[in-house]
Amino acid sequence: MGASTLPHICTKVYSKDLEERREIKQKIKKLQKKKEVLMIAIPKEDASLHFYQELASSADDESSREMFKKLAQQEIEHKKILEAMTKELQESIDKLKVEQKKLTHK
Repeated sequence: MGASTLPHICTKVYSKDLEERREIKQKIKKLQKKKEVLMIAIPKEDASLHFYQELASSADDESSREMFKKLAQQEIEHKKILEAMTKELQESIDKLKVEQKKLTHK
């Protein structure tokens, strides 16, 4: 391998690392946007839960109370799902950040 080949190889390796870092950065941004949407949705589930609980407590008849209690329970489940999805997204973001850090410190 000649001396003139070495800079070419180093440039290729650097370009590949730079491209990988860009791709990781884009993936992180996309995941963060998804997480932001979920973080907006979670309080809305709480608000709906409280709304249905209030309706259940003020309902005049048993069938209405039961219906509102079921709806409230569904909101609890929705919130759990959203929280689990948020956690998964954060774990994916954290893994990508570790990869990104490894590439930065090569």
